[in-house]
Amino acid sequence: MNEYSRIQKYLNRAAFGLILAAVLAVPLFFSTEGEYVIGKEVVARIAIYSSLFLFLASVGFSKFPAFARFQILPDALILLAGFIPSIIAALDHRRAFISWLGFLDGVVLYFLVIGLVDSRARKSIFILAFYLSALLVSIGGILQILNVLPLGYDLFHKGDPGSSLGLSNFAAEYLLLCLPLLFVWAVPAGEKGGWLTALAKLLGIVIIGLYFLLAQNRGAVVGMAVAGSFFAIVLIQSWLRFRAQEGVKLKPVLVGAALVLVVSGAFLFLTPAGSRVVDKSLSSFNFNDPSIRFRFLAWKSSLNMFKDNAFFGVGLANFPLSLPKYQTADLDRMAEQTGTTVDNPHNEFILFLSETGLVGFICWLIFLTSVFLFGFRELKQSRNFTEMIFAGGMFAGFWGFLANSLFAFNFHVPASSLAFFGLVGLLEAESRLRQGMMPLLEVKPAGAVSPKGWKILENKRSRIGIFVISALVLFSGLIWVRVTWLEYGGRLAFLRGMQAAGQGNIEDSLPHFNRAIQRDPHNYIYYYNRSISYGFLGMQNETEEDLLKTLNLHPNMVSALYDLGAMRTSEGRYKQAEEPLSQALALNPSLYFEIGVHLAQVYLNLGDLARAQEIGTRLVELRDDSYLSHFLLANSYYFSRDYPSATKEYFETIKLNPNFTDGFKNLGLSLLQEGRVKEAVAIYENASAEWPEKAELWYYLGCAYAEDGRQLEAEKSIQKAFALDVSLKERARQEPILIKNKIKLGK
Repeated sequence: MNEYSRIQKYLNRAAFGLILAAVLAVPLFFSTEGEYVIGKEVVARIAIYSSLFLFLASVGFSKFPAFARFQILPDALILLAGFIPSIIAALDHRRAFISWLGFLDGVVLYFLVIGLVDSRARKSIFILAFYLSALLVSIGGILQILNVLPLGYDLFHKGDPGSSLGLSNFAAEYLLLCLPLLFVWAVPAGEKGGWLTALAKLLGIVIIGLYFLLAQNRGAVVGMAVAGSFFAIVLIQSWLRFRAQEGVKLKPVLVGAALVLVVSGAFLFLTPAGSRVVDKSLSSFNFNDPSIRFRFLAWKSSLNMFKDNAFFGVGLANFPLSLPKYQTADLDRMAEQTGTTVDNPHNEFILFLSETGLVGFICWLIFLTSVFLFGFRELKQSRNFTEMIFAGGMFAGFWGFLANSLFAFNFHVPASSLAFFGLVGLLEAESRLRQGMMPLLEVKPAGAVSPKGWKILENKRSRIGIFVISALVLFSGLIWVRVTWLEYGGRLAFLRGMQAAGQGNIEDSLPHFNRAIQRDPHNYIYYYNRSISYGFLGMQNETEEDLLKTLNLHPNMVSALYDLGAMRTSEGRYKQAEEPLSQALALNPSLYFEIGVHLAQVYLNLGDLARAQEIGTRLVELRDDSYLSHFLLANSYYFSRDYPSATKEYFETIKLNPNFTDGFKNLGLSLLQEGRVKEAVAIYENASAEWPEKAELWYYLGCAYAEDGRQLEAEKSIQKAFALDVSLKERARQEPILIKNKIKLGK
């Protein structure tokens, strides 16, 4: 072996090792929300592109021409090209580009699997890597459910139970894709391997299957039913087709399937946790279930988004930024009821339509059609029982994955998307091995010709070409590092800001929120949380500015509407407060009390007493034990000159809260208006004795004395009020009771 061949061999082995590392890293390092976060996906991505560099370099060190023949790759490249217009049309180009890079990762992984899985031994090792990754995810998830080992990486603490992918739903979708293939690999159906090895593998399959069920992902369970049904059909067909051949081993497959079904059935029907899984799965067919209704409403809003952006969509990963414009009040209420964040329609087909438009959606369908036609062709061209059920197991996972996409967004979750592309590559690699074809980039002696392939690299230019390609990959990697660092920096700065605010260091939180917004100016959550910090610091202008930016990005955010209306109410800007408070109440009637308290004050000050009284009455109905409900209703009666009703509600107010001085003040005024002067005097005497520092109580005690004809006592009380609050002098000069009774106010 000459030096060039030795280098090529080592480079090829290193590239394959990195691909195995990427497969193991995919479910363990990817973030939970379909967005890339450095530190989680970086391991997998570096492994993939390092493997690409080494693989291409191994060809560059060859002394001979290289040939290649592709099956699905052209359609995968069409997929990438079809998404580019949506990046250009996106509101946030960076977010769209990062999402597009995720699909590029998948295509590169697919390419590498074809090129590096060039033997049966490597195929088994590659599947083993998927098996170990699925097993690690499942064991970690089960330990977390048992509160033995917390493994959740979800930055916003969604998801219960969790997993190394953050949400157990994502783990279930990843396992759905892998499980059928892993089952076929585990049973020795015509392959070498004894019962002991098979049982050891099947034990891992049972663990994976149990966690799959514990994840309680209804869509994944439906997908597994589809996958299982498809595999059963393939199994029957393969038995009928190859039963006359020697070495056909149906029994291990049936025994393995029976073992998995018995354990799964026992769990589902004999344990409380299994009963919850069954009940939740059956609710998928209950169209009155809130979560199902939520999906229908989300689909409707998404299709409206597609209508307005039919050709190129709103941009990859830009759905959450564009949704507020199309989000209905019904959808908001249902999201509140189900505790679900409306950041996607939970349907991959509709999500691709709205994000990439017809252009991207058609390209995606072309790619999927190519994959599934290739899978059917592999089943048809299988030469024996083992080949057919192997292809059937892998293909069953694809069918289940696609069925689950009707209820989820699998291709937008990096771990699941990369696994899909990797297994597509494995399907094509298996086809090449079965047909005895050359590897994707195989070197041949000088003069050799590939009858079905085409020459892509000549020896004289190969090294130059490889170095150029490597430079391009390096350049793209640097761009990715920069973009990812901005994304990660924004998220990290936001979390640090939240930590500082949570510890009471409000001023320290602002630089972190500023940095987060600088890195990601389209994230309404960042603006909203900064507005809260500004509010605590009394920076009203900045608070309002950030709330308006939040609502510009998310017009139906109830908490932002409420905060804006409440702030304007406290500042006396009642006309400006009416719209956000009314909108917040329409979006979320369950917050009637919290919003109604401010809205009642708004209508009182705007002179709309009928609406103020209507809201006050409703507040008392909702919270009869709240002094504030009775106080606001009493105010509406008072300004409507229904003094008896006002007095009754004020008495209820101070009964519920004996320390509420405004209740005593207004009660006395209402009594005076009714002519119940002695009672008013008694109320003010007791209140001023209880709270001698309250200037207004002394002031109104003086008014009550004046109305009762006790002029000297009235003047003394008024002077005490002036001593506590000199600004009351101006009010006293215009007070009708004091003027009528000729009370001396002094200088």
